[in-house]
Amino acid sequence: VWFVLAGLMVVWLFFERESRMEARGEEPLVKPSLFGNRQMSGGLLMFLVLYLVQAGMFFTIPLFLSVSLGLSALETGVRILPLSVTLLVAAVGIPRFFPRASPRRVVRLGLLAMFAGVVVLMSAIDPAAGAPIVTLPLLLAGLGIGALASQLGAVTVSAVPDELSPEVGGLQNTATNLGAAIGTALAGSLLITALTTSFLQGVQANP
Repeated sequence: VWFVLAGLMVVWLFFERESRMEARGEEPLVKPSLFGNRQMSGGLLMFLVLYLVQAGMFFTIPLFLSVSLGLSALETGVRILPLSVTLLVAAVGIPRFFPRASPRRVVRLGLLAMFAGVVVLMSAIDPAAGAPIVTLPLLLAGLGIGALASQLGAVTVSAVPDELSPEVGGLQNTATNLGAAIGTALAGSLLITALTTSFLQGVQANP
């Protein structure tokens, strides 16, 4: 907790410094005034959420398939393939076949599909579950991730003038890396907590 608070303090100090530099007409690493653009800020937030969920799924599902069910690396890859298929179909197909689709509607439907996949997966997993239970959730999650990926880049970049596009691109990369890091950390923390609790209960129940 203290490291998290210290990190937030560092981020706050960083943005205070950048704001002062921008006010003096200097060239900051990041212009804090950009975050006043709601379209760009919303796009960055969606990038963070997208990669948070995606990283959490890619961390936990292979562990479930390979460790809990004992599948080989090749069998695990085959079981994860549905996500890649629907992701590719949505990311390529939506701009091609629905070029006039509302980006806001596509993002909303993508979020709905992605979280539907997560909910179906969480409700289906139990000690007696087999590998086929991940197929439908991965199809839904891949569809949602692909739909989001097809729109978010254009949404954030189009929100600012062309000369600021490189800066927004850098912020996108930061949001994706931060989302992936938080998603992996949360999934790992929950997994370790569950394993620790199970282990301690097993020790206490053993005569």
